[in-house]
Amino acid sequence: MGKEIKKKPTNADKRVQQLKKQQMAKEKEKAEKIRKIKEQKVKQAREEKKKQLIEQEKIRKEQEKEEKRLQKEAQLNDPEFQRKRKKRKKKIIVFAVFFGIIVTLLGVACSPIFRIKNVEIVGNDHVSETEIRNLLNIKEGDNLFLTFNFVVRKRLEPNAYIKDVNVRRKLPDTLTVEVKEREIEFVFAKEDTYYFFDKDGKFLEKSTQPIIGKIEIKGYKTDVDKLEINDTFSKEDLKKLEDINEIIKAAEKQGIADMITYIDISSTKNNVLYLQTENKTVYVGNTEQLEYKMIFLKTILEKEKGNSGEVHLDEIDSNKDPFFRQNI
Repeated sequence: MGKEIKKKPTNADKRVQQLKKQQMAKEKEKAEKIRKIKEQKVKQAREEKKKQLIEQEKIRKEQEKEEKRLQKEAQLNDPEFQRKRKKRKKKIIVFAVFFGIIVTLLGVACSPIFRIKNVEIVGNDHVSETEIRNLLNIKEGDNLFLTFNFVVRKRLEPNAYIKDVNVRRKLPDTLTVEVKEREIEFVFAKEDTYYFFDKDGKFLEKSTQPIIGKIEIKGYKTDVDKLEINDTFSKEDLKKLEDINEIIKAAEKQGIADMITYIDISSTKNNVLYLQTENKTVYVGNTEQLEYKMIFLKTILEKEKGNSGEVHLDEIDSNKDPFFRQNI
């Protein structure tokens, strides 16, 4: 085969190509114009919608404003609303006056005139004044009125002997702290150590020296080795504490409570007393008919004065007569 000869485009062919390009350019220009027209219409539609929304919101706010105005006008014409409004104004005035008084009082209270110069401690017996002062930690120059009662009580809590505190102020510079102390009522003994408790079973302190005239409790369940200041009897012993206090109360009515040396609570059914000065052991039984039992005990003590032995009040629990058995 021979080599194909490429035919040169004629002027007519060139003219046709040129016309095609012109036609395509016109169509592209027309399409661009149509696109811009559509975009303009969309933009105009959005602007119109936005204007409508703004206008609607404006109308809504005007309506709300008008409704509030009408509502307020109706309230102003309502007697009940006027009454509540006056009451509210009165409360505001009272609060403002009260607030003003408080501010004034605080201003006066914080004045240098009311700085503490003297602290008086009264009512203490077991607790030394020095210990109380150390616990209080009140310094000269502290404000008299800003030394609050609850703060004073909180600071004295660590000392078990202090049961209650009353704080008084003597103008312009003296603070009086009156303490009410717990009293030792009962003693637990273990080997050579004595544990002291108040009438509520609260642990006050321990010592190697006994206290004469205080009732010793025997047969207790409390683990004294684990006791810390302000602890109480164990649960078992707290239940028995009610019986102990009832027995003592009944004995006090007959004037014989001071004779009790110890109370043995080891038995759940039969409480035992020992009266050292009378050299007598008393089997009380349960806590029923205690007043009746103590009357009998007093009679037997008077009748058997000087005789050692056992008094059986527990017989009353079985509807039997109490009796005294002399030691031989």
